[in-house]
Amino acid sequence: MRADLLLAEDAARATAETAESGGGELGGKGPVRFAEVLPVELDLENSGVWEELGRGDRVWRLRIHSRGAKSLALVFEHYHVPAGGELYLYDDKRATLRGAFTEHENRLDGQFAIRPLRGDALNLEYFEPARARGRGRLALSAVTHDYLDVLGMIEDRAGGGTAQNCEIDVTCPLGASWANQIDAAVRVMALPSGLLCSGSLLNSTANDGTILVLSAAHCTGLANAVFLFNFERPGCRTGTAPMTDTITGSTPLVGDGALDVQLVRLNVPQGPLAFPAYLAGWDRSGVPPTSSVLVHHPAGDVKKISLDDDPPGIAGNLWRILDWEAGVSEGGSSGAPLFDPAGRFIGNLDSGSSTCVFRSNDDFCTRLAAAWPLLEPYLDPLGTGQLTLDGLDLALAPLPQPFDVTGLFPSEVEVLAPGRSRSLRILGTGFRDSTQVTIDGTPLDPARMLRGGHGWLNLDMPQLALGPHAFKISEGAASEVLPFAVVAPSEPRFEVDEGVPDDELFSQIGADTLHADQPGHLHVGYLSLSGLPSIHPRVTLALGNQFTNLHRFLVTVIPRAGWASVHHAVPPGMLPFGTVLYSQTVCISHGLPLHASNRQESIFQF
Repeated sequence: MRADLLLAEDAARATAETAESGGGELGGKGPVRFAEVLPVELDLENSGVWEELGRGDRVWRLRIHSRGAKSLALVFEHYHVPAGGELYLYDDKRATLRGAFTEHENRLDGQFAIRPLRGDALNLEYFEPARARGRGRLALSAVTHDYLDVLGMIEDRAGGGTAQNCEIDVTCPLGASWANQIDAAVRVMALPSGLLCSGSLLNSTANDGTILVLSAAHCTGLANAVFLFNFERPGCRTGTAPMTDTITGSTPLVGDGALDVQLVRLNVPQGPLAFPAYLAGWDRSGVPPTSSVLVHHPAGDVKKISLDDDPPGIAGNLWRILDWEAGVSEGGSSGAPLFDPAGRFIGNLDSGSSTCVFRSNDDFCTRLAAAWPLLEPYLDPLGTGQLTLDGLDLALAPLPQPFDVTGLFPSEVEVLAPGRSRSLRILGTGFRDSTQVTIDGTPLDPARMLRGGHGWLNLDMPQLALGPHAFKISEGAASEVLPFAVVAPSEPRFEVDEGVPDDELFSQIGADTLHADQPGHLHVGYLSLSGLPSIHPRVTLALGNQFTNLHRFLVTVIPRAGWASVHHAVPPGMLPFGTVLYSQTVCISHGLPLHASNRQESIFQF
């Protein structure tokens, strides 16, 4: 087994390649890249050495060396430390010690990350007591090789770093009226990707203190990110910013590259933090404000504030900032919150080209209104439908509550809803990652359940038969049972595969169609190469070009379950590559005029 792992060759090559390509993107509008990711497969069995300490206790040690690194960070794909176990991390001189990391860092997904430690070598030391022998599991998947000296950058910037000289500290007079919003902005260090971005803390209608962080999707995954709070100088351009207020790890909730947003939940217990933090309120109305401010960490620097004294323009899903009156944005500002004059979040920084020299170069922020369909289950878990929400000082957040289930909505779902998940939301208190849900005694697939906060669970329902069903929600020995119903749709429903737009058809796989309606109703399915409608007094179809391009492909009767699944073979070469195929069903049992289902669109591949 290897007690000393040398990564020098890969790291040196990666550093040279990055230097040739321009390095850390400090001059661009995107994340600041400070490290190269070195994939590894290291665990307690294939690496390091064990030492017996007597009476059954033992310790495992592994040294990792990546020549030329300014610092090293670690990402575990499996981290499970049993009660009594302890993991430490230190440099060769033992000048810096991290840990003890214990069972309190265990997560359901098994992942964990340790933020950068200065130097090109580090030592792992895991103590395992006799009573927990063999129960620990540590498996490293990546080492982050820092070529930009991110810790040095942070220390330099803590005292007034290298952001552009027109950037304004949040402790300068401009920030005086934005104290809460300043406390709602965080710096994000994405691991293992080695990127620095900005993000915002957001409140939800539950007002239960769940810490939701929204950032840009192009900042990469944040499951193992390090979130740095209150990284700001005590005086305007004076003093040193603290670097102690950090939280590591999150649960991904939403990610969308097209809108460039991602939402995560920080992995912390309910209640106040040990340092100031504020969950920003929001406004999803989409009405342009009279002015706006951006709170951000440009180039990974201490927290800054920028002001646009004019209404932003609207460019599709984006706010368009035409001219900053104070400050600008930079690389590392990605994901930063944009606030309206009421201090409510209205969007996050997506991209732009403004500089201190060219302030009138456009910057763009994703509009909250555009991203709302994705964010609504988490920002409005109570389903209030409100357009605005006030923020919450985490010092006033509720303390942890005992497990209790208070409600379910909706209390019934249609048997089939094309292109959408059949979503239900369970409300209560004291929900944790360990909370379990069963349906009619069968455990719900964990992939279909997401805890958005301390007081709600979002469920994506499996396909169930018509009639009454029951949830059982359990936390430890406590449990509650909630009845719900699956009902037939009022109109015919139809879905091809997952029901998503532009679903792909492959001849080797074929296609599955789902049909839902009242039991006993007869459905006839039609295909067309035309998306132009066909209109007749007795039936209206959303395809077929006035019945000139129409082909029947199915006749089926809806069974007692309220839905039927039919598999269809797709012959190779049936259509040219990229051909769009339209499909729809008609129920002949509803009476005249005939009732048609929704239309589906598929793209033939090969």
